[in-house]
Amino acid sequence: MTYTGPSFSLHVRITIAPENVDKFLEALKPAYEGVIAEPENTFFEVFQSPEEPGVLKFVENWNATKEWFMGV
Repeated sequence: MTYTGPSFSLHVRITIAPENVDKFLEALKPAYEGVIAEPENTFFEVFQSPEEPGVLKFVENWNATKEWFMGV
């Protein structure tokens, strides 16, 4: 059965000191694992810009409303 309810995509850009990227990604791992375990989450990727050291982008897709997301 295909999901036909509300959905949205969340895009986040953060900048951290380039020398702290590896530490940050290691600290992010438990949160990442928690997000992908949510049944409403359909996609979560973390991208690192090769042209801009320290710039990371998160993209998450959710089968839910924005109101649900903000409440949960």
